[in-house]
Amino acid sequence: MGCRLRRLFVRPRCLCDKPQTQPLAQVNTGCSSTKIAVLTQMRLDSNDISQIRHAAEARFGVGSEIWLFGSALDDDARGGDIDLYIEPTAPLPENLLLARQALGRELERGLHRPVDVLVCREPLTAFMRQARAEGQRL
Repeated sequence: MGCRLRRLFVRPRCLCDKPQTQPLAQVNTGCSSTKIAVLTQMRLDSNDISQIRHAAEARFGVGSEIWLFGSALDDDARGGDIDLYIEPTAPLPENLLLARQALGRELERGLHRPVDVLVCREPLTAFMRQARAEGQRL
């Protein structure tokens, strides 16, 4: 099973390549100004990243760590969905499934693309560890 999961996320690239980032950009998230790195390697712009961060922090706590993983990281990939892995700072909601679905629907309406949300919980699964390890932190 581990090998099967690995094939889902491996991006062909040289091991010496590092993700290219532009200088930090000032982005208005609606409730405060936040500095984020605008990544040139992924298919999201700074407004998309700001919208994702704002929605995730509203549901899972300010300062929650968010990773983008999957096909949205690869400019050559044709997949149209956005896969997010979130490590919340706030306690998990009583019904985590409903919170994940609500966040996914909110982002799908705003970004006009399918969104899959994976939220960290104990114990970490192999899928969660891989999403974090191979994803790009927003």
